[in-house]
Amino acid sequence: PIQSGELVVPAPDGSKIVHHTGNQTEVIYFGTRENAPSIVSIKMPLAREEKKDDSNLAALMKQHALCAFAYAPLTNPLNGKTIGPDRERVRAILRVLKWDEDKAELWAAEKFRDIQPGDVVADLHSWEGGRLTPVAGIADSKWWTSLADSPRADGDEVPSSEDAENLDKGIELDVTRLTYAFQFQKANQNTHYVKPRVRPATPPPVITPPNLSLPNSFIIPSAPIIPKVEIEKFVLEHHRKASEPDVFGLIKDYSDLVDFLGKYLTRDEIRHDELEYHQKWNRVTESPQLPITITKDAPLFIASYTIKFRTESTSENRWVSGENDIVLSLKEVPSGFVIIKQTARIHDRQEGVLTAVAAPAKKDGPPPVEILLPKPRWVMQLAGKIAATPWPIEMTEVVHLQNGRVVMQRTLRHIGANGQVLATCRADHEGRAVQRGNTVTITITQESWAAGGDKDLIRMMAPETMGQVGASFDFTISGNDLLIPGGGVLRPLP
Repeated sequence: PIQSGELVVPAPDGSKIVHHTGNQTEVIYFGTRENAPSIVSIKMPLAREEKKDDSNLAALMKQHALCAFAYAPLTNPLNGKTIGPDRERVRAILRVLKWDEDKAELWAAEKFRDIQPGDVVADLHSWEGGRLTPVAGIADSKWWTSLADSPRADGDEVPSSEDAENLDKGIELDVTRLTYAFQFQKANQNTHYVKPRVRPATPPPVITPPNLSLPNSFIIPSAPIIPKVEIEKFVLEHHRKASEPDVFGLIKDYSDLVDFLGKYLTRDEIRHDELEYHQKWNRVTESPQLPITITKDAPLFIASYTIKFRTESTSENRWVSGENDIVLSLKEVPSGFVIIKQTARIHDRQEGVLTAVAAPAKKDGPPPVEILLPKPRWVMQLAGKIAATPWPIEMTEVVHLQNGRVVMQRTLRHIGANGQVLATCRADHEGRAVQRGNTVTITITQESWAAGGDKDLIRMMAPETMGQVGASFDFTISGNDLLIPGGGVLRPLP
């Protein structure tokens, strides 16, 4: 073994290394090794015959420039089944060797981790002009296939550098952070690819031969700095928001796009799911159990821990409890941390029927009760010049009352002279709701603007729309309608 103060110098051609201990020098020569397993077989998304007239594809095949990524599998924590590629764990860049009918063989042109049965091949692409380019007309970002067999070693099949030139990446891939290389976002019902994270290529370091007559010492890298206290506080606060429930505060803990329990979701999609969850389960308790294990996977921090949970649904008259093993991948941002990936595994699950005894009141207000109304959702539309705005404004107010909670979404649209919508934004309010006779009292606890709204319209409408946290309002039930203070009427949605 090499000791501190000893010297190791590699030969420029990589054929040997020199190990100098101070009073003797050892030369270690490297030999050749057997061909490593590198060829995999997969089922393609379509038969080669279907693209026989595609000249671009033919050129890529001739140059062996049709590529794909091999990933570790992303699994459903509830049943262990593979649901797609884990784009944070890249195994290799694969190049297509041959493609007959719907079967293809690929070789690992650049391998970063050993490829195993069960790994996932996805994201067909090429490298053109130093850029990763999706190959159109074959498969989109949703396509993937699992490897059934181990790679095989057959160096004679792999093309030489004359037949398959090195990939023109033009950049040095930071493969350990090649995250979401092909993940897609929903925008206007279309999907688009997101470029991989890369770091600029750097010139090779200049190696100055050391003075062998002088003692040498190694620089021991320091351990990574982990803000343990701050991350623990973030985790505890995150589950406090889930228990309140403070949905609008909860979703601020997430990045714009999150690998959320095996699916890529936007922050608005997570918000929608959380609101539905808390409307069904009107009492939620999540208690993180210490210790919280925190590690660094630069540039991310990984928090692993277990929570004990209990949820109650008065509408279904049942409860569910258990434990949930959670792993959060956290990215440090100026405001603290955001979650970019979350996995969970539920165990020790139990459920039962709620007793007839009413649940105790929460400290911050009356206990949630089911709103006994014919419809849970109402809508009201107004149009005209509202308050101090210089423009004609169309307002749509949607109110959702159920299980002791209220969610109000007010959509505002700036209408042009020809009736076209020039700008739009949406204000979201959430709070508690209690019914007494024909009166429903709501108390606002959270408010925010939905992402993507027009900034000028938001600035203009903020004085009339925001600043309602802590305020209470009485709605009056009149048949199937709700009468609101000031004379407005909310009609039930069909």
